[in-house]
Amino acid sequence: MTAELAALLELVSSARPRVEDVVVGHGRDATAEAEAFVRAWPGAVLAVVDWPEEAASWLRLGRNLIHREGP
Repeated sequence: MTAELAALLELVSSARPRVEDVVVGHGRDATAEAEAFVRAWPGAVLAVVDWPEEAASWLRLGRNLIHREGP
């Protein structure tokens, strides 16, 4: 277990109200880290979601539409 993973588990485990179930999301370059978290998490993992490369470009366009000023 990496120090970063240990720190994350400690942070989430000490949260109040108590966290028992999680959903894990990760980008395309963090699959191994997400899998390590899932293996280490003592509670239920409800889902594991990854974001494809195309999602970032779609999100950028969506934000531009929302935050556009004027007509």
